[in-house]
Amino acid sequence: MARAGDILSCSASVIRLLIALHYSRAILYLLITSLVSINLCSSQLSGVNYTVTGHINLGGIIPLHTYDEDMQVCGAIRSINSLKKVEAMVYSIQQVNQNSTLLPNITLGFEIYDTCSYNAVTLGECLNFIPSSRESGYCCEDNVTCSEDKPPIIGVVGAQRSSSSVQAAILLGLYHIPQVSYLSTSDELSNNLRYPYFLRTVGPDSYQVKAMIDILLHYHWTYVSFVNSDDTYGKSAQQQFNSLAAANDICIGITRTISLFANDDSYDEVVEELLDIQDNSHAAVVILFVQLEMSQQIFSAAARLDAQRKFIWIGSDGWGNYGEDATLGKEEVALGSTTLCSAELSGVSYTVAGDINLGGLVPLHVFGEEDIQTCGAIRSINSLKKVEAMVYSIQQVNQNSTLLPNITLGFEIYDTCSYNAVTLGECLNFIPSSRETGYCCEDNVTCSEDKPPIIGVVGAQRSSSSVQAAILLGLYHIPQVSYLSTSDELSQTHLYPYFLRTVGPDSYQVKAMIDILLHYQWTYVSFINSYDTYGKSAQQTFGSLAPENDICIGITRTISLFADDDRYDEVVEDLLDIQESHNSHAPVVILFVQLEMAQQIFSAAARLNAQRRFIWIGSDGWGNYGEDATLGKEEVALGSFTVVPSSGTLPKFNDYFRSLTPLNSDNPWLPEFLQHYTNCTFTDISASRPDCNAPGLIAGLDSDESSHETLVIDSVLTFAYALDSMLRDLCPNGTTGLCPAIESNGTELLLEYLLTTSFMSPANGNVSFLANGDSPGRYSINFQQIGENNYTFVTVGKWDESENSETVIKEDVPWYLYDEHPRDNLTGIPKSVCSDPCGIGERRNVNPDNPCCWTCTKCSDYEIVINNGTECQTCLEPENEIYGWPNENYTECVPINPEFRVQEEAWAIAIICFATFGIVVTLFIIGLYVHNQETPLIKASSRELSYIIFAGIMMSYITALLFGVSPSTGVCVMRRLGQPIATSLIYVSLATKTVRLFRIFRASMKTARRPKFISSTFQVVVTLAITGIPIFWTTIFMILEPPQVKIQSPQENTRNLQLTCNLSDAETIGIMVWNIVIVSICCIFAFLTRKLPENYNETRFIAFCAFCTFIVFMTFSPIYFTAREAYYQASYSSLGLIVNASVTLVCLYIVKLYAIYFVDLDEMNIFTQTRMRANTGRLSMAVTQEMTDAYGNANAGFTPEPDDAVRNATNSSSGVPSSPPTHQQEPIPEKTVAKETLKAPQNRSRASSNTSVSSRKSVRSTGSVIDRFRVSNKVDVCDKDSGQGDCDDESPPTEHKNVPTDENLNKKVYGNGKVTMVEAHIERD
Repeated sequence: MARAGDILSCSASVIRLLIALHYSRAILYLLITSLVSINLCSSQLSGVNYTVTGHINLGGIIPLHTYDEDMQVCGAIRSINSLKKVEAMVYSIQQVNQNSTLLPNITLGFEIYDTCSYNAVTLGECLNFIPSSRESGYCCEDNVTCSEDKPPIIGVVGAQRSSSSVQAAILLGLYHIPQVSYLSTSDELSNNLRYPYFLRTVGPDSYQVKAMIDILLHYHWTYVSFVNSDDTYGKSAQQQFNSLAAANDICIGITRTISLFANDDSYDEVVEELLDIQDNSHAAVVILFVQLEMSQQIFSAAARLDAQRKFIWIGSDGWGNYGEDATLGKEEVALGSTTLCSAELSGVSYTVAGDINLGGLVPLHVFGEEDIQTCGAIRSINSLKKVEAMVYSIQQVNQNSTLLPNITLGFEIYDTCSYNAVTLGECLNFIPSSRETGYCCEDNVTCSEDKPPIIGVVGAQRSSSSVQAAILLGLYHIPQVSYLSTSDELSQTHLYPYFLRTVGPDSYQVKAMIDILLHYQWTYVSFINSYDTYGKSAQQTFGSLAPENDICIGITRTISLFADDDRYDEVVEDLLDIQESHNSHAPVVILFVQLEMAQQIFSAAARLNAQRRFIWIGSDGWGNYGEDATLGKEEVALGSFTVVPSSGTLPKFNDYFRSLTPLNSDNPWLPEFLQHYTNCTFTDISASRPDCNAPGLIAGLDSDESSHETLVIDSVLTFAYALDSMLRDLCPNGTTGLCPAIESNGTELLLEYLLTTSFMSPANGNVSFLANGDSPGRYSINFQQIGENNYTFVTVGKWDESENSETVIKEDVPWYLYDEHPRDNLTGIPKSVCSDPCGIGERRNVNPDNPCCWTCTKCSDYEIVINNGTECQTCLEPENEIYGWPNENYTECVPINPEFRVQEEAWAIAIICFATFGIVVTLFIIGLYVHNQETPLIKASSRELSYIIFAGIMMSYITALLFGVSPSTGVCVMRRLGQPIATSLIYVSLATKTVRLFRIFRASMKTARRPKFISSTFQVVVTLAITGIPIFWTTIFMILEPPQVKIQSPQENTRNLQLTCNLSDAETIGIMVWNIVIVSICCIFAFLTRKLPENYNETRFIAFCAFCTFIVFMTFSPIYFTAREAYYQASYSSLGLIVNASVTLVCLYIVKLYAIYFVDLDEMNIFTQTRMRANTGRLSMAVTQEMTDAYGNANAGFTPEPDDAVRNATNSSSGVPSSPPTHQQEPIPEKTVAKETLKAPQNRSRASSNTSVSSRKSVRSTGSVIDRFRVSNKVDVCDKDSGQGDCDDESPPTEHKNVPTDENLNKKVYGNGKVTMVEAHIERD
């Protein structure tokens, strides 16, 4: 037997030696000229083998050519290294034969075949090695029947590729033929239960992966990409690498699985992703675990994308073994055939011959527990129903005169024993060569005539079994229609071109499971799948769909059918651990396995006391068997969901099936089922053991529930309708039986008709096929619950891919999960999450080690949650004028509607009320003022300036009201102009008054001349001119920054968005400085004139107003500038204006009106004299007395304008002396009097004037105070002749001997002294 070292170490000298040998010329000539027509005995594949016969013969399978997928033939020749492997085997056998101590007297022979680097060809060539193909009667040279047996093949060397060795090992294992491979490294082949006769002289891929890990660690490469082939070789390596990489702190950038038959675009996409991951990081290292042809395609794609020297490739032996040949073209494969009779298996079939025959593959038994090459225990009655469903449907077709007229359908049904290898062995009965004359028939007797051909096969049930059948049947172009094989792998038409099915692929079933999870909001689940095509493809599909639907996978476990109890216990322990770790709640488990594995998992859960700990969601692999899958373990599986292909029931078939007995049925398995399930007997009949021939026994075993038997009927009808269409198109009318056109190309043409067939199923609606042979997905969702007396599965929902994947599930599903498991508070549905969903407005802090688990962090109030709940994003960007606020769910920003809230605040409403009240009071006072404007008191208050002050007061109140109105452009204009104008009108007027008084009295100390610019008209002009200064300032800023409504957020990151008027700080500060200057002037001059006689000025009240204004500025300015909210600023501005206006109104005018209406004249005179004595104490008593007598009716406490005061003094009708006193005193110098008037006395005279007392008594009159004021204080119109009334400056009063005139004012003396110069100036005014 050849060793790996013998094969791989042969050198060029060996090749030169072999060239001289006569038997090597055929192979050399073949390899050089690529001949494929040497007439050596072989299968119908390539027709070429290299054979030297000995006493004992070894088979050899070596890839010498590639495979042309498009032409489906062997393609280009491989490198010289392939020839070296052939000659290495020949050389090693020669060495053995020449060794006298090794196999003495025994000659080794060999038969070497070319696998064309393709799995199907490998399987076909292996047919030459099985015993029945080497018996007499089989084809030998020139396809002539051999007259004698060929020497047996006792072992096989090869194959090279792992996937090819898998196919060979399955077939050879059926016949107990050992196989030793020299380069197949897949870990799959280490399964001695599945491949008991397989050995290899190289280590498995697990060692190769470890070597790669060590290379990465050596160079400190911790971030790599992994590309693997879509076959057993690549997938097993990927799983091994993933587990070892994590254990060695090596991260995987991307993982890509690519098919051998992918197009250039797919390879380009892979390389582009490798380049992208390199641009975002420094991941130049790529693990390339593929076959030779795929590496060539990847390198070609890299060249197309100019990715030279971009990567460090670490290659597996799949292409590394070929060295520089890894850059050659893609693989091609050739198809051929060989046939043999397989009666060595079970030897049992259910056969009824017809003109056209269909094969059937149904699992009626389980595989043998001790010897997997034999069938074991019988399955449930549902398996028998599938057999009879095929029989029943063929009978119905034969009885239908419009469907396949004049054609009788037959059938051959075999038991697959639920195992892939048995399925493959039984399929050998369907290939053409096994049905020719000379092959073994029943009881291993050679058939004397040909069997009718098999034009199609119904089955198998399991996906892994259908894969094996599809490979073999595809070699002979025999269509296959499965009724329950759902693996996505079978959708690949380039691998299984003759495969169809009446159920949807697992991708639809996985989508249905995803929808169940979404319906119940289960976001954290575990996934358990079988270690076969069925489970692995489902795991890949679920792994890609789950993240798209925000579903996380806690753990994923792949388990073998041949695993022991410890392995199953370990899986269940992992499921329990994931429930209890990370505070997770993960009871939901996707169980994508076959029946036997599901039963093993339930048994393990029972051993670990895990009853009612899980909610299992089962695939059709075990869900199709209903209660049989959970028999004896119901408490573990209680509350399970199963997703099974939807299939209805057919009452007519149920009646047919229940009427069957061994007497009216040729079904060879019917007696076995009856004996097993009813304990009947054919011989020893008794009361406890009924007669198996008795009618009705099988009826007691059947139920009304569907066991998918109608899907078997649909599969048969698919063939019937396709054959009927083909016969009508190809055969002339009236043709009986099969016409020559169908006999010559029947199976190849039939595939086209099958794909276009469409019909209404008797139970399942419309049946049609996609281009790849798949049917639309339709599933029933079943739920196991406690019935009246048993555990039963009931249908609780439907899923139909044709209805946009709509999932309909009943809401009243009972839950049997243990009581301590958390449930939804509203629905009571058990939770299946790693972490509870974050609340509204919270983001997830995903655990980098487990992306399915997280902690929650509250986003700010102004932020929304984005990026699948993992980030917070602000809705407020004032710098970009973006103002938004999260909606109720914190998922999107909603624009904030700006608001004006002044009118909503209670204290602000009070301010508005005060302003309104102030306007009313001001109007009332103005009315009274106008009404009493001719009274001495009003005339003495400078009426022109008073009206300007009234205008300022009114504007203050109105502007305060405008701060309570929602901003608009007009309102903003009024706000910005109103405040400076109002303040200026008030305080510029007051400043003008105080400055004028100061100038008059100051001038009197220096000269007797009247000061300039002190007339009333000049005062008004000056006041209005100075008021224009703040207006000019504001206008400039209104041009630079036009008034408009502004939106502002008073507090950062709050929802409060307010409307306000734009106002620059420079403008505000400028106006405030101006106001302070004006008010300061008032204060200064009020202070300087504080010692004037109070009947000449109002300095006390002006000072009080000014000081109040300062207090307002000091109080409200800091608050205004520090307030962030617009309505607070508006309120403070309003309050400041109201306070200023109100103080001015009360101090300057309300007291005057009060005096007019409520103060007695005597009281005013007494007050006047007292205040004058207090302020002029240093003047002589005579001057004081004369001034008091002259102006006795002047209003003490008020500031009469000097001109009005003088006129009031000279024209008083209240008994004031109109002539100077009779006694004379020495006149006082004018300057002395003026100085004494302005200086504050040190020692005030307390003497009282008797003259003033007698004067006060003489002016008293009867009547009320109001009457006296209305009569006595009224100033009449000037009468120049009589000297009565009030005369203005323009109309000098009538000559009065006691009143000084302009000519003698400086010489006239009243009583005890001379009139002062101040009085003269005032009088002239």
